[in-house]
Order: sequence, then structure tokens, then C-alpha cells
Amino acid sequence: MFLVGLFSTSAAAALPGTLAQDLKPLSGKVVLARGEEILVDAGATAGVAPLDLFVVYGPATELTDPTSGKVIASLPTVKGVLQATQVKEGYASARVLRTAAPVAAGDAVRRFADLNARLVACAPGGEALAAELRRALPELNWQSYKSLDSCNDVSAKTAGEVELVVLLTATTVEVRDGRFELLRSYAPPAPLASVPAVAPVIAATPVPGATKDKRWYAAERKGTPVGVQVADVDGDGTQEVALLSARQLELGRVVAGKFQPLGSWESGFDLKLVALDAADLDGDGRAELYVTAARGESLHSLVLIWSEHQLIVTQKGIPHYFRSVMSAPGKRQLLMQQMGGDGIDFVAPIRVARLDRGQVAPGEVWAVPSEAAIFGLARLGEGEGQVLVQLTALDRLRIIGATGEKLWEGNDDAGGNETYIERTDPRVDPRDHNSRNLYLQPRLLLLDDGALVVPTNEGSRAFRRQIEFKKSHLTAYRWDGQSLIQEWQTQPENGFLADFDHADIDNDGTVEYLQLVVYSHEGLMDKGRYALLVLEP
Repeated sequence: MFLVGLFSTSAAAALPGTLAQDLKPLSGKVVLARGEEILVDAGATAGVAPLDLFVVYGPATELTDPTSGKVIASLPTVKGVLQATQVKEGYASARVLRTAAPVAAGDAVRRFADLNARLVACAPGGEALAAELRRALPELNWQSYKSLDSCNDVSAKTAGEVELVVLLTATTVEVRDGRFELLRSYAPPAPLASVPAVAPVIAATPVPGATKDKRWYAAERKGTPVGVQVADVDGDGTQEVALLSARQLELGRVVAGKFQPLGSWESGFDLKLVALDAADLDGDGRAELYVTAARGESLHSLVLIWSEHQLIVTQKGIPHYFRSVMSAPGKRQLLMQQMGGDGIDFVAPIRVARLDRGQVAPGEVWAVPSEAAIFGLARLGEGEGQVLVQLTALDRLRIIGATGEKLWEGNDDAGGNETYIERTDPRVDPRDHNSRNLYLQPRLLLLDDGALVVPTNEGSRAFRRQIEFKKSHLTAYRWDGQSLIQEWQTQPENGFLADFDHADIDNDGTVEYLQLVVYSHEGLMDKGRYALLVLEP
């Protein structure tokens, strides 16, 4: 829950949560140094997490007494700094952040030691917290405490000054690296979290009828995302989270309630990434990531996998949209559809994706009316009672019967997306501005009990060239043979819902709703801000 205003100015009595234990120095050594591939012998069992920082040491420098010749001190020689990229049970892969000499196998390493660190506070209580950090973590080189009047643009004011930043805000204590990437986040110490001076901006109480009221944030990040999927991408039996923005695909894992990055892939500026889906078509236990992408007015979609600790493109230039569509409760099918020319955005038929000699290709026809688009689509019911539900171009829910007849259409807004592909409008003279935005409808999901979950974005839809949504929510419906009946609705979020998924995102045995909520958009003066919001049943 985001809170605004000032908190009590009581001094912090202790460090928040497990911060002291999480940043406790840990010794190890480099076991492999081959080019950019570095492995250290400290892993998850020892408490290491992705993005943890290690100092690398060379041979110590001995100081001798010039009179007696005796060695009076042995000073460590710092070679550089490593950052963990992927963590396994007994070891971690790392990348070099800076180095004064080549890293070699056998070099000693220490996690969170001999790093320049600073507390930055944009909320009361910073001076007391700075003193407690110095006392509890003396092996960090603490620089002078920094106080800011507001939390706006903190990264621009502090990034690059030191190698480790502890940031105190009104609602969190965050540990960040020198580039301001989030390493860990904690609730503030009890005295700092006592009594807010004003009411919360986002209420914690769900709207009437809602059942999804346990909320937490797995990440708060910069940028504008377009898609999210939860799947086992590395075949280890646990779920990873894939995040897609217009130019980047990132893979991570939610550990102890926070998103921990594992790796990323950049597309380049000529390719716009617009949709993300996951499916294990080859049945090897590792889901592939299917990215719908456009170059100009043509589709150039891709397939990526996680291999050798990185995201690798295995197929590109695919002239199809991808979408994982639910054809029954618990059953997702990866579908493909082509784009047409002369104002035709979706060409029939929709086909089920299959593998042909290791490459994804369109397979059998997925029977739907010829005008259906692959996005905002699902099947409800079974046998003769099965119907098709779709989100129309005007953001309405529609139910279509087995023979293609319209059985029902809602009057309220549903769906809605800000993600689009720019296309030519053949109805407009080319001498004028004849482009238009093709907005891709969001995904629909079916629960195990047959309920349909629909995302809804709220805001002005009058100007199709410039849609920007301000609020969003999820609603569950059930088809009773005559109309869709609402069963529950989540509380409204003060942001645009870019995508969502329903899965056990943190591998704790509970299936959650993961929402990708955009709270501010990218602009000339703003990098944009979004969050991974988790709702538990």
C-alpha cells in the first residue's frame, strides 16, 4: 500500500527486518574465471541472492616496521567488484562491475564488505538509521549520510556516487546498487511506520464483493511494460517471471516477496515488442517465450529460451501474432494469426502453434468466426454448450455461439490497452496524416471453476490516437446461458493494467494474481513507473 505524507519522527530502534543478516559479510573464492564467465563458491544455501555485490581481493600487501623488519600489518588488495547474476544452491554466476586487475580462479571474495556505502533519506528518521547501519555493518565504508527533501528523482541525485545505497522512504527501506537497481526492500522499523499523517492514496479495503484483498508489491520499477508471464523457463520445477517492455525482455524470480532479475535481452530500436506469451511446445519441461513484435507495419515476432544463464533468440522474423488463449479451465493453447494489408489487421484463420523440425509454425485451424482477432479471446463451457467470448474493438465483452451468432454483448467498458502497432489508414489521403493505432486487446483467463477473469482499464476512449488509462481492476464473470454474471471484482488500482497472469509466482504453493500496473507514463521528464502487484486469494 502506498502512503503519502510524513511519518512520526521517532528514532529507529533497530534495523528493519532481516537487513543486517542479508548484508552480513560472507567469504568465498572465485572457482572459475573464463572471459566474462565468473563463478564464486557461495550460493543460495549461504544466503546469496541475485544482484548481491562481492569485492574481489588479490594478494595482500604486507607493511613492515622499518627498524625491526617485522610485519606489522597485512592490507588486502582490492581487485574489483562482482555482481551476482544467477544464484544456484552452492554457487553463483557473476559479472564484473569494475576491476583494477584481471579476476582469476582462487581469488578471495567477500560479499558486502569494503564497499563504499551511503544512507539516503527522503523521510524522517535518517540520522538514527544511519548510526544504526554504521554500528551493525562496520565492514562497509559508510560515507556521510544524505538527506533529501523529497523522493522524486532520487536515482538521478544519488546513482554512481557509491557502490551501495540504503534508501529510506516513508514506506520502505531499500537496498540498491550503485546504478540504483533494487537489491532488497523492507518495511521501515516500527517507530518509523507508526502513524501516517494523512490518509493512504490507495485503499487497502477491497470494493464490495471483492475477494482478492491480500496485496503486496514484488517490484517497483522504471519504464513502461507491455507484458508479463509466469512459467518454468529453466526446467528446475519452479516458476520464473518474464517481463516485456517495448525494447527489452527480462527474466527473474520472486524470492522472499521481491523480484530478483536473472537476465535480460535487448531488441534494438527498429523492433517494437508488443506482446508476451509462454508455452512449452517441445515438452522438455522448459517453457519457451513467444514475443509478438513489429517492424514498421510488418510482424517480425521471435522465440527466446533461457540457456547457459542467458536469454537466447532461437527464431526470429516470424510473420505472425502469438497469443496463449484458454480453451478450457487450466488449458492454454498457443495460437498464431497473420496480419493483412490494406487496413486488414487480422487475417483468418487462427491456427494452433506447433513445432516443425524444431521451429514454431502454424498448425491446425482453431475454429472461430472469420472476423475474430487472436487477442482478447477465450472459450467458455464444454461440448454443445461451449461459447466464444471476445473483447471487441470498442472494448465490449461479446459472447458468440457455436454457429457464429451473437448471443450477448455487454454495455460496459471492458479490456482496453495502451499497447499498439502503428498502421496506415487506407481511408485517409496519404498526403494527410494517415496512420492509425492498432490496439491489442488484453488476455482473458479462465479459473479452474470455470469463471472468466477480465481486466478492465478505465479512462477516456474518445481519442483513439492517444489513449491513456488512469484506473484498472479485474472482474470475474460466469456465463449462465443468457448473459455474463459478475461474481467478484478487485479494488480499483490508480494505474493502467498492462497485463496480468494467474499462477504461483513465488513458489509458495499458493496461486496468486500478478498484475503489471503502470502508475506513471514515460515522457520527456519522466521515465515512467510501474509495479508488480500481487493479489492473493
